Amino acid sequence: MQKIKFLPFMFMALMCVLFGIDGFQNSVDINKQVNAEELEKTEVAKEIDIEDKKIDIEDNKLNIEPKKIVDENKSEAQDKELNLENKEKIASKLNLEIVEDAIEAKDEDEEKNSEFNETEICVIGESSIKVTPDTAKVYVTIENVDVNVAVSKEQTFNMYKIAKEKLENLGAVEVMSTSFTTYPSCDYKCGKDLIGYYAVLNFCYKLDDLSLIKSSIDDLMNMGIKSINYINYEVSNSKDVYQKVLKQAIDNAKTKAEFISNRTDLSLVKVREENTYYCSTLYKSYNEADLDLVSQVEITAKVKAEFE
Repeated sequence: MQKIKFLPFMFMALMCVLFGIDGFQNSVDINKQVNAEELEKTEVAKEIDIEDKKIDIEDNKLNIEPKKIVDENKSEAQDKELNLENKEKIASKLNLEIVEDAIEAKDEDEEKNSEFNETEICVIGESSIKVTPDTAKVYVTIENVDVNVAVSKEQTFNMYKIAKEKLENLGAVEVMSTSFTTYPSCDYKCGKDLIGYYAVLNFCYKLDDLSLIKSSIDDLMNMGIKSINYINYEVSNSKDVYQKVLKQAIDNAKTKAEFISNRTDLSLVKVREENTYYCSTLYKSYNEADLDLVSQVEITAKVKAEFE
């Protein structure tokens, strides 16, 4: 083994003997040049290998980019498909609602039309009646003025007490006060001098006998009460009167239907009460020159009737 190790040195020594020192040096230079060329080749090979790896990396990038673009395009296509599917669902739902609304509207129209199709004739019946009120409420104001507010107040309540007693003796009912107030009165022409204090009391009473209205008012005026505000006439049995008028309205509808169809064997199929305005109360301002204090009120009824 040691002999093998010394072979290069022996070879070199032999070369020196055969070719001399110069030949040996040339041989060494040749070997160095050969080694340098081989090293350069190795470096070039390494550079080529590095370039090849770079090319491979670029190729991989190029391969990755298309794949990424493909994935993105695929994802975008999936999103569009999903959005389209959602829009189709929404549109389908809206169309379904529109169809349902249209069906409902059609059913309503058919129902409305059936009101006339299922029966031969539909008419409006009306009736009204004027009635004389049987009760009345009279609204009155008592007022007094005095420089002393307590005196003014006492005078007013004393007059109310006397008036209430007289009215109840006459036959009035529900005599009651509705409001009371006091306030000062001044003469502004003379520098706001105080004239006195007014005491004002409002009250009303009810009469079931309308013939007593004028005499009751005369009694109040004889007491010094001058403010008769208005009279409220009422029909106490207005509901009963209205039921009577309502029946007359139905009879009026049947008469119209018989006239239109030229038949007398019609049967009432359906009847509906129509809204109409009537007032069972009449408000009238009092006027001493008006001797006709009692007025009439009109009660009206209207129906829609169907016959066959």
